[in-house]
Amino acid sequence: MKILILGPYPIENPSHGGQLRARAIYDEYQANGFDVYYNGIVGKDWYKQIGEGDIEIEISYDEPSYTYALDVMMSEPLQNNNDAMVRLHNLIEEIMPDIIQIEQPYLFPALRSLIDKAKTNYGTKIIYSSHNIEASMKKDILFELIGSNLTEKDAQYLVDQAHAIEKEFAIYADLTVACTAQDEAILRKMGAKKTIVCMNGSGENKIDDENLQSWKDLLKVEGVSRFSLFVGSGHPPNATGFNTLIGYTLGDLPRHTRVYIAGGVCGMLENHLKILPAHVRESFLLRAKLLGVVSNEDLASLLHLTDVMLLPIISGGGSNLKTAEALLTGKIVIGTDVAFRSYDSYKKLHRVNIANNRNAFRSLLHDALTGKIELQANSRDEILEVTWKYTLANLAERVKAI
Repeated sequence: MKILILGPYPIENPSHGGQLRARAIYDEYQANGFDVYYNGIVGKDWYKQIGEGDIEIEISYDEPSYTYALDVMMSEPLQNNNDAMVRLHNLIEEIMPDIIQIEQPYLFPALRSLIDKAKTNYGTKIIYSSHNIEASMKKDILFELIGSNLTEKDAQYLVDQAHAIEKEFAIYADLTVACTAQDEAILRKMGAKKTIVCMNGSGENKIDDENLQSWKDLLKVEGVSRFSLFVGSGHPPNATGFNTLIGYTLGDLPRHTRVYIAGGVCGMLENHLKILPAHVRESFLLRAKLLGVVSNEDLASLLHLTDVMLLPIISGGGSNLKTAEALLTGKIVIGTDVAFRSYDSYKKLHRVNIANNRNAFRSLLHDALTGKIELQANSRDEILEVTWKYTLANLAERVKAI
């Protein structure tokens, strides 16, 4: 079986949630003996590293509000890019895929004519690989950004566009893959015919001994004996959650402790820090460290060494990949009910602590870093269910059946 996956990002060196999920699905298909091809259709200069077959397109608009949701509006510039459309046409003609799978819905309007031809010529089946209920997620993000360049009317227009595109694709697809049972129910209500739930998972990180030792040495030099870790992409809800539940006054934490933050979210937090008084910034940076985007080797070492995983998530859809990642560390986890959507059964673990407001979250953070919350061993079997191998276990058979 030949499967062509098209997505709005590369998966060559995945970092954010969408890339990681798409890569995990790609790997699962390969492991089941399918001939799998992945081609990203990405905004020019959006990513530092792209795959050999990925297609870059110029995405820009005169309308300022569109800059807040370029993914929602990317179908038009793709459709108007003759070179890109010809490449995609030739790609489909060359592969003659049994399945075309599209990650997220936003490429669908531009690709529909090509997909229609593939269905007619080769009997190709279409899979919509959903990552969230898009309109709900966009509403959470966009309505927080209403200001000088984004009016409420513009924000609602973009939310409505996201809903219309997703609904159209859900109705069209032969199979829709959802992240959660809640998402599946909504997609079915939209008109999705056949669905399967494949929750988000996590891969098991490989430790590089040399890299691990360098982090141990650094922690020793900086006098850090215990630290917590928040890993987040440059997705606005990640910054909002940090600002709301943790904030920038960490002076109550002991000197030998730190809050480490890694990922694209650091850029957003840095921008927020710039508008704070100098003494607040200086005090924050005595207890916190913004690491920026780190390598896979660095991330594996940090996940291995951290004492506490932080999940300050207060909005968003789907299920959270970082929750699976945090659970797999075997460390103390402090998160919210939103962070544990679709992972509710894991909230009973002794090392999982739930807090939904700043006072409670900060209190748990203080207790965890001062040793008042002790880590107890859990059965490895309890957390293996959050690996990609488990969450995607039924996908290949379901794909064969369509």
